Amino acid sequence: MQRTPQNLELYQQVCKQVMERADNMCEILVDDDRSACSNKEKHRCLKYIPFDNVTYTNFLHTETRNGKNDEWVLNPKNIILGCALHHLEEERTGIRVERCSYDEISYIPVNE
Repeated sequence: MQRTPQNLELYQQVCKQVMERADNMCEILVDDDRSACSNKEKHRCLKYIPFDNVTYTNFLHTETRNGKNDEWVLNPKNIILGCALHHLEEERTGIRVERCSYDEISYIPVNE
């Protein structure tokens, strides 16, 4: 996918769809130390990412985009909403992060 203004606009629309799916919360699985690239037991990060603070660093593809067609790159199923920290960790370690599953209900604790 070439980086053109038209493609950037399409990508922005897809990113909004991903944020809606995730309810603006990080979808990446992390361990108790908040590491996404470990072999330990993991749970969903759930850190809230406000729309006003989101950048392209908050969107990770499930696989490398190299050699993929535009349809694959722009498919919300292939994009994960995550903390920028997890994206940097993925790049640093070379280990792909895992996205949470939406098969089950996630309960969000309420602070009282």
